Amino acid sequence: MQIDWWTLGLQAVNALVLIWLLAHFLFRPVVDAIAARQKAAGQLLADAKAAKAAAEGERDKAAAETARLAEHRSEALKAAEAEAATAKSALLAAAQAEADKLRAAAKAEIEAERRAEALAAEDRAGRLAVDIAGKLLDRLPRLPQSARRCPRTSGFTRGHRRLRTDRRPRIGSTARRRAQQLPCRSHSSQIRVGSS
Repeated sequence: MQIDWWTLGLQAVNALVLIWLLAHFLFRPVVDAIAARQKAAGQLLADAKAAKAAAEGERDKAAAETARLAEHRSEALKAAEAEAATAKSALLAAAQAEADKLRAAAKAEIEAERRAEALAAEDRAGRLAVDIAGKLLDRLPRLPQSARRCPRTSGFTRGHRRLRTDRRPRIGSTARRRAQQLPCRSHSSQIRVGSS
């Protein structure tokens, strides 16, 4: 077998041209594309790291804001509770004062009604006493001379008939008081004797 040096040389030149062409038109764009992709991937990784750092910063900021809001919320709740307790005590004090005022007014009204009832009862008793005394005096035929001088009955029979009906209760209560203050035994004994 014999080597043809011209053919070998041409084939070598052909191979070198092919390698140059491949390197210039195929390998370089592929290498540039790979470099561009690596650069883009590096940029994406850098952006992802920056976004991660920003997200972590936002997360820390959100956690701090949440803690601040929780603290502010607890302070606001404490302030609201204190204000509610103050308002409650004020309302209770006002209600207690109002209840005391109503109780005092009710006591005063009850006392006034009691006094009015007592005065009405005294007035009725005075009228009844005057009516009974008038009826008893009308039944008696005539009192003896000593009974007329007694302070209890002196002028009572004459005055009783001349009195207006609306003034009798007052006179009756006055007469009762005077009768209690001035005892007259001779008159009562003479009335007993006269009635027997």
